[in-house]
Amino acid sequence: MAGSSGESQLQRIIRDLQDAVTELNKEFTEAGEPITDDCVSLHKFSYKLEYLLQFDQKEKATLLGNRKDYWDYFCDCLAKVKGANDGIRFVKSISEVSESSLL
Repeated sequence: MAGSSGESQLQRIIRDLQDAVTELNKEFTEAGEPITDDCVSLHKFSYKLEYLLQFDQKEKATLLGNRKDYWDYFCDCLAKVKGANDGIRFVKSISEVSESSLL
């Protein structure tokens, strides 16, 4: 029964994420302006997306004990894409991102 409980929780998370996208789309359509970092709907969407990416993830660590998560996976994949390294370095340099990934 635990599998179906996890599955229904995953479905709820996906539905919440879809609702957040719908809310963003509605806000964009009504305002006719780009969505900015100040947008509460964007913050909700980001939170829900991060929750989905972390859903049912087991704790992983490197040999030295550093925690690994989905961000490490993105960095590994994007490092192979020409021109993506500048973007990765920029995001890693943002103190808010560095601090939140340590939590």
